[in-house]
Amino acid sequence: MITIHFTVSLQRRRDVLLARYRARQLAGLLDMAPLERLRLTGAVFELATAAYEQPGPAALRFEATGSTLTVAAIALPGTKVPPPVHYALPPAGRLPCEDVGWAMQQLVEMVPFHVFEDMRAQNRDLQWVLQDMAQPVENTGHRGVFRSGQAA
Repeated sequence: MITIHFTVSLQRRRDVLLARYRARQLAGLLDMAPLERLRLTGAVFELATAAYEQPGPAALRFEATGSTLTVAAIALPGTKVPPPVHYALPPAGRLPCEDVGWAMQQLVEMVPFHVFEDMRAQNRDLQWVLQDMAQPVENTGHRGVFRSGQAA
């Protein structure tokens, strides 16, 4: 079972980008496909931006237990923040499930934030998804991110 708990404080605009960066790192540890990484990082960025724009201190809490990843905004009582986002976790990836939380904590502690690298990774994911969307899907005649065996 995957168990992950960490928080990103949102004190400056830069912290909104840091939250997205941490989401991308987590998505990589979970072996999420490029489209899922884009969805997660985009949702985290929007959630972090909305929380940051509220008066007072704010943060994002990342939690994964069982088969669900939840990212929630934490702000002062009475402030209006968007609802949390929930993602189904993919099946076990490169790391054993019990090591994902530990690995994420190591990344948070040891890997500095690189805005350029995050933008480059986002661009690679977007290019992959756009290229994939342009490819016809086997036996369907559709174009898109569908794979053989998936419903179109």
